[in-house]
Amino acid sequence: MASYYKKFTRLIELWPTAKYTLPGSKDLGVHIRERVLAAFPNGTAGNIDTSKCDNIHDSLQRLAVNTYAKSYERDFTNTAFGLTREEIREKFDELAEVEEESNLKKL
Repeated sequence: MASYYKKFTRLIELWPTAKYTLPGSKDLGVHIRERVLAAFPNGTAGNIDTSKCDNIHDSLQRLAVNTYAKSYERDFTNTAFGLTREEIREKFDELAEVEEESNLKKL
């Protein structure tokens, strides 16, 4: 069962982490880390369903390495807002910085 723990820890290392997270936001990477820690509290697990564990790992692995994003590339680079991905990422980074500054001022 320790091999499953190693597989999941390698997967967690591949999973991207958010640079900024807003309070109350839901981050899938954080959720996956918490679920792995709950399933393997001591680095091993007692009774686990190996086929279910393999299915979950394979699904998360495909998401982490962008299998479907590479297989089915988008034809359009713009979004509904008329901005590119990079522009949206910059706007969210600016919003997170402003939110973080306002939270620090409240303290």
